[in-house]
Amino acid sequence: MKPELIRLSQNNFFIRPNLQAFLVLIMLTSACSPRDERPGFWLQGDEATGLINDWHFTDDIEEISIETRTWYLLAHSTTIWCVQYEGNLYIGSYGSEKKFWENNIARNPQAKVKINDEIYQVVVSLLEDEALTQVIDELYNR
Repeated sequence: MKPELIRLSQNNFFIRPNLQAFLVLIMLTSACSPRDERPGFWLQGDEATGLINDWHFTDDIEEISIETRTWYLLAHSTTIWCVQYEGNLYIGSYGSEKKFWENNIARNPQAKVKINDEIYQVVVSLLEDEALTQVIDELYNR
């Protein structure tokens, strides 16, 4: 008995080009910074040097960008609100449901923030002081 030859459908031929197109799409969008409510990938800007001990320079800035790492190791960036109080920088989100970036921070607290065109390496920690949380909330509401 002679074996039948089966011709692959056209869809099977497009597995590799689709994969290549996907990788090209990732590469093209890899430098996309977030804009308004649209998230992005890697932040672009000048790397800040030195430690920042006083964040007063952010007093007139309401929104910054934060870059976190996903569980699958890609960067995820989004815009967030910020407020400076007593030289420290505080970021936050609203609502009871955790945001994607918050889940990333829970896994890995190291992040980058972009303020103006400068990128700062930061470590994010949860604010657990209730009295301070109320002060920060009031500042956000202003």
